[in-house]
Amino acid sequence: VEAATSDASFGAINAGGNDITFTIDDEGALVVAGAITNGGAILITDADTASFQAITATSLTSIDTTTSQVYNGAINVSGAVDLNSTGTIELGSTTTTTSGGAVTLTNGGVLTISGAVDAAGAFTQDGAGTNSIGASITAPSITFATAITQTNNVVYTTDVEAATSDASFGAINAGGNNVTFTIDDEGALVVAGAITNGNNLVITSCDTANFAGAVTLAGSFTNTLGATSFTGNAAAIT
Repeated sequence: VEAATSDASFGAINAGGNDITFTIDDEGALVVAGAITNGGAILITDADTASFQAITATSLTSIDTTTSQVYNGAINVSGAVDLNSTGTIELGSTTTTTSGGAVTLTNGGVLTISGAVDAAGAFTQDGAGTNSIGASITAPSITFATAITQTNNVVYTTDVEAATSDASFGAINAGGNNVTFTIDDEGALVVAGAITNGNNLVITSCDTANFAGAVTLAGSFTNTLGATSFTGNAAAIT
């Protein structure tokens, strides 16, 4: 039913190893107030808002929410996490995937990451919305399509020895915090926009590093790697 009252509310769900699909009217609110445990494939096809606590499953997919998706508890998935929202997405706790599981986040509004992300597959943010990042991200590769504002010190790590272990960013407003890049020594680090309002900037490893925009720091710039090339306008680091 297309109505603001077309809501669905649940407590804890033990899926018994089975799949769960939530199809809520796009004016309705989906609330799961307890943990989802022992899940197979968890799928949200539609809702206006969706709110979850901890989730343990083989995969987690959302096709769309109009206004928001909020994950307050830890996400532990043995496969992929693929979240899509016309509105905002909020990861309030840790997100962990295994068995090569990628993390793909397509956000129309702001993406907020408050807990550490440890992905066994590629981490990709490919929505039009901006990003509020307050915890470290580790994955075989990292891609951000839009600008980042940090709310804490953040370490961006690619942890697979491969030529594909790259990390790509747009602009980063560090919010007065430290920015650390630990990229596999076969990987390329690209920051296509400016880094502003930074404290300390640290590059611990990578194959190549390219900073296309200006870098503004209150603290220091430390490059501890043996990169085969380091490009960027050194005069723009202030």
